Amino acid sequence: MQEVVNLIAAVMNCSDIEPVFVQTDRGEILHQKVSVQKAAEMLNCRPPYRLEQGIAETAQWYCKYFEDPV
Repeated sequence: MQEVVNLIAAVMNCSDIEPVFVQTDRGEILHQKVSVQKAAEMLNCRPPYRLEQGIAETAQWYCKYFEDPV
């Protein structure tokens, strides 16, 4: 989770943010281990974007949207 926050902060040029993580879910699995590689092989599917590219494009979209909302 922290890695994703760091990526967003870097893309948005906001290194001064301090995220607060709050565990409010009950009955959730505490530790999940997934293999993206195994899923890609089993489903014969590859993501069209790298995480960094997806975050960058999403951030750009939001910045443009909030500059001039419809």
